[in-house]
Amino acid sequence: MFFNYDYYLFIYLTVVAIVDFKTMTIPNVFVGIAFIFGLLSPQPTVTEKLIGVFIISVPMILLNLLVGEAFGGGDIKFMAASGLFLGWKLELTTFFIAVLVGGVYAIYLIICKKEEKYIAFGPYLCVGMMVSLLWGKSNNSLVFNLDKEIKWKNFIKIRK
Repeated sequence: MFFNYDYYLFIYLTVVAIVDFKTMTIPNVFVGIAFIFGLLSPQPTVTEKLIGVFIISVPMILLNLLVGEAFGGGDIKFMAASGLFLGWKLELTTFFIAVLVGGVYAIYLIICKKEEKYIAFGPYLCVGMMVSLLWGKSNNSLVFNLDKEIKWKNFIKIRK
C-alpha cells in the first residue's frame, strides 16, 4: 500500500515534538492535522474515539482550573484531537507514558539545579503516542490492559 498511515503519523508526531520543544506551543494547525488523522483512522470504533477525545482532555482542563497553568492549551487540544486516532485505551496509555517520561526529565532538571518554570509537555505526549502506537495496539493497551493480563513477552513485540 502506498499510503502508510503510521509512517506519516510518526513524522507528524516528530515535527509536533520539535516545534513544541522549541516554542512551547502546539499551533492549532497541528491540532487540526491530528483531528484529520483521527477522522481518517479506520480504528478504533466511533465510541472509543469519542471517549478518547474526553478521557484525558477534560481532566487536564479541570486540573488547569484547580491548579492553574498545569498544562498549556495546545497540550489539552492536542490530547483531545489525538483521542480520535488513539481511542480511549491508547489515550490513557499515552498520557501515562508521557507523565513518566516528563517526570524523569523534571527529576533531571531538579538534580542539575536548572531553574525552569515551565517545560514543554508536547514532546512527552508525542513519545507516549509513538510508544502506544508501536506496542500498545498489539497488547490492546500497554498500561491499562482491560481485556486480558499483560503478557510481558508481548510487550516487546512490535505490532504488525
